[in-house]
Amino acid sequence: MLYLGVSETHEAQWKIIEALTRKFRLHSDLDLRSIANTCPFNYTGADFYALCSDAMLNAMSRTAQQVEDQLSKKGIPANVYFNLIHTSSEAQSRSNGFNTSLSPDPSILHD
Repeated sequence: MLYLGVSETHEAQWKIIEALTRKFRLHSDLDLRSIANTCPFNYTGADFYALCSDAMLNAMSRTAQQVEDQLSKKGIPANVYFNLIHTSSEAQSRSNGFNTSLSPDPSILHD
């Protein structure tokens, strides 16, 4: 296990946030540096991960609600529009070919 400690500058915090959100689709007006400038210096990497994950979940929830509201105005049930998974067999069929993060053989590591 590697312990890195907490970031001592907002610049370092910004780089952590930037790395954690590198695969996120961010709004062009979003300024990650200004967010880092508001973070206390006792945030760990796990805290930054939680901050970024919660922000993404909130954005996804807000967007899903907006889509549902628009569909509702048109009289279209959201579950019909999104073709949601309704049965365990559908869920099982979607997991075929899914690559897990851990191998059944603990001596083999995934990339």
